[in-house]
Amino acid sequence: MKESGIDRITDVIMKWYMTSPFFHTYGVHTTFVRNDNSKHKTMGVIPIKHDWLRIEYDEEFVSGLSESELEGVLLHEFLHIVQLTHDRRGVRVPDPWNIATDAVNNEMIMKDKIISGSNLSLPKDCIDIKQIEEDYDWSGSHIAEVVYDVIAKDFQNNGGEGKGDDGEEQSNEGKSPDQSSGSPCKNYKNWDNHSGLKDVQTGKVKRSLKNDSQLKEALSKAQAETSKRGWGNMTGDGQTFIENLLRPHVNWKKELRKVMKSKLGHRGKFAHKSWRRPHRRDLPIQDKMKSEYNVNIVIDTSGSTFSDLPKFFTEVESILKSYAGRARLIQFDTEVTSDKKYRKGDWKKVKISGLGGTDVQDLFDYIKTKKLHKNFTIIFTDGYFNHDFKTYGTSDLVWVTTGDKIPNMKNIEMKDY
Repeated sequence: MKESGIDRITDVIMKWYMTSPFFHTYGVHTTFVRNDNSKHKTMGVIPIKHDWLRIEYDEEFVSGLSESELEGVLLHEFLHIVQLTHDRRGVRVPDPWNIATDAVNNEMIMKDKIISGSNLSLPKDCIDIKQIEEDYDWSGSHIAEVVYDVIAKDFQNNGGEGKGDDGEEQSNEGKSPDQSSGSPCKNYKNWDNHSGLKDVQTGKVKRSLKNDSQLKEALSKAQAETSKRGWGNMTGDGQTFIENLLRPHVNWKKELRKVMKSKLGHRGKFAHKSWRRPHRRDLPIQDKMKSEYNVNIVIDTSGSTFSDLPKFFTEVESILKSYAGRARLIQFDTEVTSDKKYRKGDWKKVKISGLGGTDVQDLFDYIKTKKLHKNFTIIFTDGYFNHDFKTYGTSDLVWVTTGDKIPNMKNIEMKDY
């Protein structure tokens, strides 16, 4: 008798008990729902109001997969959950974002071989990062946010507007290449059903505190099982990936205050004295000395940081209140879009400019040209950009990140746990 789809899925998850305790834990806490009536005859993460760990599948799709393909597909879906794909999208256009995340997930499965000895594979004609590199003559960090920046502009310039005339998100899922035109990414295909992630991304399904608790509990249990039973057959890359998720985190607010005090305290190297402007009634007597600071406060205003901007400016105000009083505020996305003096309270009148992609090299080119590289520079960003760049000797540099850490530099992770 032929095994049902749910029986085959269960077999893979039970196999992971020995080969990957981390993903096995996610598997046993996930609800799998058969849905043969969906227009997406595949599999996908479909969250609902009270259940964020939920995957829908089509019976015929599952029955047509080999054992190694099914294992690869399930791992792909769990990578979406573990990496919070729906949260990270921000204001990005859904289709190219889903293409980027699928390509990166597929590479992690096939190249990095997260679970060794499993002979993982994926359905044919799935999105391959090499295909994107060839189509766009591009090479760079295989991070979803970076890949998105490569394909998004081309996607939109060739008819991918993000929303249709009826206000619904457009999609090329399920279309054959001759139904899509213009840019290479319009022809990319993947089995993944992204309709559930789009419901989250567009606010149709709203995330609640209960959902946050559910995701944190799953991660905590996966961590406990990994500590208890070891890594199983996880590869070095797989272990590194999970360790980055599980590593302990410092109190970022205290860490930021500590750095600011060391740099901008009364004995800090960036503090200097100058005369206050005297009041006209006191002329010609000079007024008191005041402390000033050579500080560049840089805000990443690319589209992916839109939801982070209130947090960024809250910390900027705190810095100015406690230390600098005023600073140079630089905004950038693919280029520097604004460079102005900033005083405490100016957040009320700051005009945000940018909200495009991210090119951090242009920022450092600008800092060098304006001879600002000797100032203390603090950059607020999500870290989602190509990390291959030159700082031109901007050594007193601190990155305050809400996402990826910047390699080989001082990072303060702006995360609450």
